[in-house]
Amino acid sequence: MENELFFIYGSFRDPNHLRGRIFQDFSGAKPLINNVYTEPTWDLKNVRDGDFPALIPGTFSILGNIFEVPTDVIAWMDQIENTEGGLYKRIKVNLNDQTQAWAYQLLDFSLVLDDTNIGIEQNTKHWRL
Repeated sequence: MENELFFIYGSFRDPNHLRGRIFQDFSGAKPLINNVYTEPTWDLKNVRDGDFPALIPGTFSILGNIFEVPTDVIAWMDQIENTEGGLYKRIKVNLNDQTQAWAYQLLDFSLVLDDTNIGIEQNTKHWRL
């Protein structure tokens, strides 16, 4: 089974969220790097009632973790993120160390709220952690 690098920035990153607990404890994904940033080409917005964050094009660096993820787990994540239905799409993002990793970008901007619950520190953004 093949593995891919994946940039985790939201509910999959939060071990107190059901998605995060399942992903981190049972998926076979291996944590590689904690607290890594993307290049400053993104923004992080709340979706719906602030239940989860959304990566969209912007001007900030986003805080997340890098995991090595089996390809079959990525297929499961694609289902959770509704890539076939057009909610998110899986894309490659550039990290501040010039490596690339998969991440999910929101496609349906009508779901975006405001920046409530999204922390801003030194021109970077992170979600509730």
